[in-house]
Amino acid sequence: MKTTMLLLVSALSLLVIPAIASPTHSKPDANLNIIIHLAEKYNESLTKEFFVDDVRPLVEAGCEDKFFCKVYEILHERPEHAGKLVNNLRVFIEQKNINCTESLKDVTPTGVSIQLPELMRHLITCSQRRNFTKGKKND
Repeated sequence: MKTTMLLLVSALSLLVIPAIASPTHSKPDANLNIIIHLAEKYNESLTKEFFVDDVRPLVEAGCEDKFFCKVYEILHERPEHAGKLVNNLRVFIEQKNINCTESLKDVTPTGVSIQLPELMRHLITCSQRRNFTKGKKND
């Protein structure tokens, strides 16, 4: 009986110890991964003739909810916007329960224009940053 108990305890400890010792990684947001892919793909097809409001201050502020709302607003307003990218941004915003109207109320235009490919690079950077920091802070 003692041998059986010892074997059970040993087997249980072998199963539990690796689970305790391994670091927990939060699962990256699937929509952000799709957004990264679509932004890269969309960026390849863009010409540099389209200009939009510079979002660099929002990137430098930490790629918070305001950034994603602003990019969504910019891309949604353009007649030649990338449909799948805009849809995935919308889904991401809805899943995070972000109120874009509220988030953008204190965001004013910078008066500086950037080319659309640069906006896509910012979107990729912020999406990657948001996925990397997920779990390290509440978003």
